[in-house]
Amino acid sequence: MKVLMLGHESLFRKTVGPGMGTFATELISRLQKNIALDYFTYNNALFSMPKSLLLDYESNRRRIDVVHDLSGVSLIIKKPTRPYILTLHDNFGILSDFLVYPDGKGTFKSRVWLYITKKGKSKNIKNADAIIAVSSNIEQNLIDFFDVPKEKIFVINHGINPIFRPRHTKSDKFVIGTLSDLTQRKDPIMLIDAFKLFADGLNRTEKEEIELDIYGKQSKCIIEKLKQRSLGYNINFKGPVSQSQKPYIYNKFNIFVFPSIEEGFGMPILEAQASGVPVIINGNGMISKEVQKYCLKAYTQEEMADLFYSIYSRRYDKILSNNGVRYTRSFTWEKTAKRTLEVYKK
Repeated sequence: MKVLMLGHESLFRKTVGPGMGTFATELISRLQKNIALDYFTYNNALFSMPKSLLLDYESNRRRIDVVHDLSGVSLIIKKPTRPYILTLHDNFGILSDFLVYPDGKGTFKSRVWLYITKKGKSKNIKNADAIIAVSSNIEQNLIDFFDVPKEKIFVINHGINPIFRPRHTKSDKFVIGTLSDLTQRKDPIMLIDAFKLFADGLNRTEKEEIELDIYGKQSKCIIEKLKQRSLGYNINFKGPVSQSQKPYIYNKFNIFVFPSIEEGFGMPILEAQASGVPVIINGNGMISKEVQKYCLKAYTQEEMADLFYSIYSRRYDKILSNNGVRYTRSFTWEKTAKRTLEVYKK
């Protein structure tokens, strides 16, 4: 069997990047041990449209059996004649614009990109012979919003790299942290306000022992507002981090918080749990059931602040840590690759 991997060229670079870059690197390294792989790439999603006209020609020339679109956002004009498998990593372009722009705003460029993405994804979903959804959350949205038959969808979760493990490198301070892009969809305001409530309930000595560290790429339209909101509290905006830094950053946290409104999978949640860190999520967020199993849920800022204090006072952080570490062992890239190969052979 020979499979043509379709996607943006950044997916196939040797260096492991975040998100889909990690997915592609981990999956390909395991699949190529069992089957032949070839690649059809583009360096701009818009340019993938005219290039997609060559897809059948290249599939014939290279004797391809299956085409696998790894990113889900390739803009394919014509349905491939070979079996076409589509992987969807998130609900971007599937659900309402509110989840992308909760305040109703967004640049002209970003809104044009959203429109193109929605059109492209809709067509890809319709053309796909099989769809790999990385979570049950995405599977349900495909059924609800696109009437995709359940038998056409295969839920295959991402794996967790074994580099994420408890390292016992906690600092002297009690550190609450998060690691994600600072966008409105991630709801950093809920986290900041909850931390302020938590700090306000402590005495002066205790306040000096706690800090909130926020890692991730910073959106210009929101970062200044967040910094203003954080004045007077020990809140640090650390900026983006590399993949190699992440295991050590997770291990500095006493609590990992992921207040996102919506996630396709929620990889940081499992990475933190694999590192032995208790996790709190937004109870109102759309997080897949397989990821949120051993998370604490906060539906309001007040509830989140109460959970901070419960873990700060050592009520049940060890139980959460041990359960999380055990549970994440079931998420392996070997399992992801094996199940993907089974879809190819159907």
